[in-house]
Amino acid sequence: MAATMKMSSPTFAARLAQARESVGMSLQGLADASGTSHSSVRLWLAGRAEPSIGNSAKLAAALGKSPCWLAYGCECKETANG
Repeated sequence: MAATMKMSSPTFAARLAQARESVGMSLQGLADASGTSHSSVRLWLAGRAEPSIGNSAKLAAALGKSPCWLAYGCECKETANG
């Protein structure tokens, strides 16, 4: 199977901010929904740090996004041809 990708915002911080704003979630709301700290979310949004893979998956789930999109900026879709 081959994967096709659709690219979006260039940085993790930009994608995180875009996703958070699109659902109207506050920083504290995102921290609560993802089980992370407010200070960590603030650092990730500022681009001063990036979350672990586990926290990235929690953020994606809280925002209704795929972990692939949040981490890499692509929507990976498996195809039968390729």
